[in-house]
Amino acid sequence: MGGKVAQLIASHQPARLKALILLAPAPTVPLHLPPEMKEQQIYAYDSVESAEFVVRNVLTSPTSLLSDDEIRRIAAGSASGDPAAKIAWPKYGLCEEDVSADVGKIEVPVLVVAAAEDRVETVESVRQEVVGRLGVDRVEMMVVEGSGHLLPLEAPNQVATYVKEFLDQVLRDVEEGKVGE
Repeated sequence: MGGKVAQLIASHQPARLKALILLAPAPTVPLHLPPEMKEQQIYAYDSVESAEFVVRNVLTSPTSLLSDDEIRRIAAGSASGDPAAKIAWPKYGLCEEDVSADVGKIEVPVLVVAAAEDRVETVESVRQEVVGRLGVDRVEMMVVEGSGHLLPLEAPNQVATYVKEFLDQVLRDVEEGKVGE
């Protein structure tokens, strides 16, 4: 949901915002989970074991290079979260909010990075529901091969390269007066 929140905030055109970077972003349209899936999500992070199942089978690529120890640490961190926070997204979070009308107000350059093997936010969904709804002149979409939803953990170097190249261009554009200072 971080991508959805970031898009909503950016749509209010904060004065100092010069660019927006979205990693495996959630679409701004509502996500209506079937009741049984919503119930499953509520308990997905109740234990390290259940969280590890989600990390291995939903959040990461089947070909992920993350070690078993790294996956266990991610799962342990997910399971140790505040109980109210763990159930917030499936129970009453932004998943059912529609903020798609707002994203057309984003005026800064946007980089969208999607993961080829993301089972949460597929490349097709990101292309259609995120990139397709942005009303800005400059939107770049990059796809990281061999990664799932946990882009910064599964492909940190590739993500860093895309972000650096994008920000270098934004800085050049600011210097040339193409983007507000």
